[in-house]
Amino acid sequence: MEKTAGVDLIAAHWLLAGQRPSANPHPCPMPLRDRALLAAEAGYAGIGLLASELEAEVARHGTSGVRALLEDAGIRHVELEALTDWWRDENIWRGNLERMIAFGGAIGARLIKATGDFSADPCALAAMSDAFALVAEIARQGGMPVALEVIAFSNIADIAAAHMVLGDQLGKGAGLMLDSWHVARCGLSLDSISALPQGVIIGVEISDIGPAIVGDMFTDTLDHRRVPGEGVYPLSPFLDAVAQTGYSGPVGLEVLSASLRSEGVPTALVRCAEAARKILAECH
Repeated sequence: MEKTAGVDLIAAHWLLAGQRPSANPHPCPMPLRDRALLAAEAGYAGIGLLASELEAEVARHGTSGVRALLEDAGIRHVELEALTDWWRDENIWRGNLERMIAFGGAIGARLIKATGDFSADPCALAAMSDAFALVAEIARQGGMPVALEVIAFSNIADIAAAHMVLGDQLGKGAGLMLDSWHVARCGLSLDSISALPQGVIIGVEISDIGPAIVGDMFTDTLDHRRVPGEGVYPLSPFLDAVAQTGYSGPVGLEVLSASLRSEGVPTALVRCAEAARKILAECH
């Protein structure tokens, strides 16, 4: 991973929207153009965007209009959120995925994020692997990769589980998304990350953690993440481990924090970007 100035930063959707994540989110009240400009002014070259919001923006401005407003702001990377329940009813998720690919492809989005099962009685990993093969095939045909995220409170909470689900689809329309918060709370070793084959990791996000979980894991992740460098997780070694796999793409900032949200989006963006640059400067 190139150092400092050579690494693009992405303002993940929830950081940029200034909202607390939810399963059925309200549309961000800030227009996409304003968000893109704010992100660029704070030093980001990319943004995260809900797929439903992208559809609405395309309906409002047209594909060329959305592409133009992003380009005018200097936004080079877009990551779409998020494909869920892809192991359930194909009649539902396939349509969602195909729309993400169509709209995302039209504006040049770099990837689609996908999650595992959060239910109390989750789907078996073997069955999920069979389902994900079709997800990856559709993504491959559409020319936009799907990044499966390791999430501490899902049934894909470690690299072994992610490997089982991804199967032989790695590099064929699918890859791995690693978020430092989940890596830390799952207790994943940096050696297990650095040992991953080249091309497995296709997306990376960072935030810091406190010394102890506040409330339960879900509350901690939504409200108590910390700005990089203001917690206890070794973020530079984490990014060094990622770099050893050959990953050289952008780094996302997904700092979900009630206190940070109270400061307002412009301040939050600047604080996180400046902090990330300091972390990156410490990387080898």
